[in-house]
Amino acid sequence: MLECKEFLQIQPEALAFFLTLEELNIDSEFTLVKACIRYAKFNGKCDEEVRDLFQKYALPHLRVLTLTYQQLLKVNDFLSLEQSLFLHDNLQNKEPLLTVKDLPEIEKSFSLSKKRRFPNTCCTLTVVPEEEVLPLTTVFKEGMFSVLPWEQNKFVIAFDATTKFVIKRIEVFCPLDLRGESDYLDENLMKRLRESEIDCDSKTTTHLTVTIKIRHKKKENNEEFILHKPKEHIYLNSQWASFYGTIKVPASTRVKLKVSFNGRVSLRHFERNVERMIQENDRCVRKLFGNVELDQFYKDGENGVKWVRKDGITVFKDIYVCPCDKPDVFSPAEKILN
Repeated sequence: MLECKEFLQIQPEALAFFLTLEELNIDSEFTLVKACIRYAKFNGKCDEEVRDLFQKYALPHLRVLTLTYQQLLKVNDFLSLEQSLFLHDNLQNKEPLLTVKDLPEIEKSFSLSKKRRFPNTCCTLTVVPEEEVLPLTTVFKEGMFSVLPWEQNKFVIAFDATTKFVIKRIEVFCPLDLRGESDYLDENLMKRLRESEIDCDSKTTTHLTVTIKIRHKKKENNEEFILHKPKEHIYLNSQWASFYGTIKVPASTRVKLKVSFNGRVSLRHFERNVERMIQENDRCVRKLFGNVELDQFYKDGENGVKWVRKDGITVFKDIYVCPCDKPDVFSPAEKILN
């Protein structure tokens, strides 16, 4: 609901009431914070009005003490100096120097609750934060993309499932059609691409699939799922595409998510360091995913599949999972037993 356009059009009083609800199925409070910032930016006519909207209707009900220090840094522009000092002190120090008695106005300005909203059944492994996803025109003008000339490209994220959960959604960055947007591209950049004889037309990408492999301790029980792809005209030049499923993942299994492109493809350029990426996620997410690895492969001619590198560029944006005691729902996606 937070991603719908209608959310940005609700009355501020309705937003404030919504934020008082205890039972919200969200991955973390930061999801609400980001949605409220979008709401304020959409409805505020100037920077001062944006900040006032956020301070008056959103901040008093947001549980900002449940944020991580890195998340707080992204909210600083919407906080007063006193609020920022208090939050930084309380999130960084086990025995904070500043208390509510020192800053009595703090108690009225935001919720002091450290309790997560219930039910907290959804967790998001964020590979690329939304604020790093630049507008398409910026990507084209500044050349912030990669042209992969091989006949097949594969991107993999693998991890150990430390507990039972269900994979609900995987978000993948979409191919770019450079020929269709050549007016936005730097002329020297286009010249270098032509000299390299690189086909810039991602419409030659005939197939995009997302595959999930679950490796159990016993090899004969390995499973493979294929999530159905959106139609090409939907995802070409879009920011990202969502692949839905209800894939149950038992504890103590090795999970491998693979995105495959058949044909040459142009993609937004995101480089990830796994260790830093994991640390930027919430603690509840870090407990679910162990030994995370990012890999990139390609296939060209008859040489077979070649490994490119670890911690390279990636097409994964977010992976949504729901922890559960008994994940007894099977996937509507196509299932293949090895």
